[in-house]
Amino acid sequence: MRPRFAQGDQVVYNRSDMLPAQNDLLTIVLTLKDRSAFTFRWMRYMNDQRCPYPILIADGGADQAVQSDLEQPSRYPHLRYTYVRFPFDRDYGTYYRKFADAVDRVTTPYVLLADNDDFVLLDAIPQCLAFLSAHAGFVACGGKRIVLRLLRPDGEYSDQPTSQQYHAIADDRPPSLVGDTGVERICTFLAGARRHSWWTSWHHVLRTAAVQRGAAAVRSQDFHDPVTFEIHMHLHWLLTGNYMALDLPFLVKHEGGAQLTAALNAQASVFERFVVSNAFGELRWSLGSWEPALSAADRERIEQALVQWIAREAHALAPEARHAGTPALAGVPRRVAGLVDRAWRRFRATPQPHSAARPSIKLPNLEPYFLD
Repeated sequence: MRPRFAQGDQVVYNRSDMLPAQNDLLTIVLTLKDRSAFTFRWMRYMNDQRCPYPILIADGGADQAVQSDLEQPSRYPHLRYTYVRFPFDRDYGTYYRKFADAVDRVTTPYVLLADNDDFVLLDAIPQCLAFLSAHAGFVACGGKRIVLRLLRPDGEYSDQPTSQQYHAIADDRPPSLVGDTGVERICTFLAGARRHSWWTSWHHVLRTAAVQRGAAAVRSQDFHDPVTFEIHMHLHWLLTGNYMALDLPFLVKHEGGAQLTAALNAQASVFERFVVSNAFGELRWSLGSWEPALSAADRERIEQALVQWIAREAHALAPEARHAGTPALAGVPRRVAGLVDRAWRRFRATPQPHSAARPSIKLPNLEPYFLD
């Protein structure tokens, strides 16, 4: 079936030899909104690495510099990419529709959702593809994460693509997320996503059909916060299958370089945004969108897990409020507010685990891309 095209989009660059080959298994989808310097860094890195996978670039920014650059394929002779210009991402709804349209265009069985401020370690992808091809019960496969922090002269994190110094920390291998049922996997995810870095499964190798099925919801439902949309996507993926984490480095995450994260953190915490944006209502809608339909008991179990999750988020993001009263829950239904109140009282006295400081590691192969 021919992919659906968003109104007003334009395929700017797409030579026939840039399309996925018949034996391609994976497409990399890169969604953009300005911050051109990060895109140029990402493209240079992928070209130098001779990325063998087709890349679909969905640009919702206003900066014409990226288009001007990518219209010159001689700058990236070792890449196969399609560049699509979308309407400007003026709000979350526009971004979500761009995201859904981009993944709808993917024709390979697997997809990798990329950010232009991160470095995907391409050597790990063949093992992920082999694992998913051999294990039908898994929907995602990735590996270990390395957190990269570029530092300003004063030691604070830099939000620029290059700096003169950096700090990199290798995470432990996250546990795989395996359960007998989708409901069990969702509850396990919500209970341990922060502790086990399961959110980063967003950037693992994923089954395209699961991504497309979850993204299709934005055509009939507006999500008012990116966290709500991300949870919605994880709900669909986890109802489909398990998450596998291989014991190998997979992603170098540039902390402090993410445009959307920085903007959201400036607005309010995840907890504050979540309780005022009708997030519970949107996620109830998400639970009701699954086919075949979830039972009432399963939906209730997931809703309880969501409440416990938001209480933990409030506790983790506002530890100074440990002995304060329950956070304000303006705009939240009374039943949900009561559940959060009880969860908050239970978790506010829970000691926060403290992990030992990890030594910084060197990334000599990546330094040319982020060191001045």
